[in-house]
Amino acid sequence: MKSITFFVSVGFFLVAIFVPYFWIKSILIILVIVAAAKIYYDTTILQNIVISSIYYGILVGIDYLLMIIFELLLPEKYSTILHNTISGTIVALLCKTLLLLLVVAIWKMWKSEDDLDIISNKEWICLSFFPLLTIVSMAGMLYGFPYTDKKISNIFLVIAFGLTSMNFLVFYLIHDVVHREAAIQDNRLIQERTKNQMNIYRNMQDTYERQRKKSHDYKNQLICIQGMLADKKTGETIEYITKLTGNLVKDMDVVHTNHAVVDAVINQKYRYAQMKGITVIMMVNDLSDLSIDEEDLVTVLSNILDNAIEACENLLEDKIVKLKITTDNDQLLIAVQNPVTEPVLIVNNKIVTSKEDKKEHGIGLLNIFSVVEKYNGTCAIQCKNGWFHLTVLMPF
Repeated sequence: MKSITFFVSVGFFLVAIFVPYFWIKSILIILVIVAAAKIYYDTTILQNIVISSIYYGILVGIDYLLMIIFELLLPEKYSTILHNTISGTIVALLCKTLLLLLVVAIWKMWKSEDDLDIISNKEWICLSFFPLLTIVSMAGMLYGFPYTDKKISNIFLVIAFGLTSMNFLVFYLIHDVVHREAAIQDNRLIQERTKNQMNIYRNMQDTYERQRKKSHDYKNQLICIQGMLADKKTGETIEYITKLTGNLVKDMDVVHTNHAVVDAVINQKYRYAQMKGITVIMMVNDLSDLSIDEEDLVTVLSNILDNAIEACENLLEDKIVKLKITTDNDQLLIAVQNPVTEPVLIVNNKIVTSKEDKKEHGIGLLNIFSVVEKYNGTCAIQCKNGWFHLTVLMPF
């Protein structure tokens, strides 16, 4: 890729230097940009040509705009600046710095919902000071350009190249930081998923152990009942059976959807909610036809219920979680509601948190969104009338 990029860049400059006619040169340069973009981006030819033409239009537009500004501000030096090799090169570097700044601004606005959110608007403003300082410095060089002193002119040129290179380096580092932060966030998501899966596996193992112990005790309990009946201790026998069946009901799973993983997750979260004094109201149907990866089911259900239970733990009263899980027409619907003490601020289907550690907050929702996106589903969140609502719809 680097080799191809190098040859495309060489082609760009050869066209720019040796083709004399503007329109032919423009068409050839657009085709070179199209070729370079096709290497890196999965687009149709039409999209590629349109976007490459827009990019070239921005490039030419900045050049002409700067020429007009120079002609208005420095009418006596305008011709001299453009026809001097060194000052003309500084003008070209100034144009490319402006181009870089504009492209980064478009990139930020276009991908505002993507990884670039890692850098706050305040940080972007701070980072923009460097290219703005570069532009002001180059403009100052051109205003006081020493045409008679060749040595100082060369120093100006070196400074201009250095400032331009530093701008590209700064934004390359920003790009690298964004990708590193995104990788760290992905790692957090993976760790969260692993933790949820391990909790489910432990719960399934605990359930198995409880059932094994109950089965082991079953024979002894029957012998005890038989002995009590043989001694005609009917009242004591009934009391013992009542106590025994009560314990069995208490230990039994409350949900049976004909899907082992869903049952394991919901029953584990149900028991945890009971321990915290939280009422869980559920509506579920037969999920035996559900064909979603078990890992993804654990991720979605665990995070949805963990978030709802955590929200209820902070309440003093009305600790209720309402859960609905149904399938219809090969689509899985999961809806959960829980009361909140304060309205939750939601912007662009994202929770705006006031917590200090914003990077840690919302990992659960990110996990849910990533799974939903994998299945081309939809996930909606809203808060109204004191209740927080989360709805997931996934085709399978």
